[in-house]
Amino acid sequence: MRWNWWQNLRSFPPLVWIILIGSFFSRGTYFMVWPFLAILLFNKFELGAAEIGLILSASAVGAALLGFYVGALSDRYGRPV
Repeated sequence: MRWNWWQNLRSFPPLVWIILIGSFFSRGTYFMVWPFLAILLFNKFELGAAEIGLILSASAVGAALLGFYVGALSDRYGRPV
């Protein structure tokens, strides 16, 4: 029997779709800001390309690691109602 992925996608409840679409837009806008931030760091603060790359990379890695930590705390203590 063949697995039908489209049927599985359609079976998601509306709340899951809202979370998925919201995550897509929030991540999209997050990364759209980066080129403007790089220009700002170069023009206003006179940072080099390596320094700008280090700052943006540290931001992405920090957000990923902090996301795991905050997610674990949220699972442990629950979400406020």
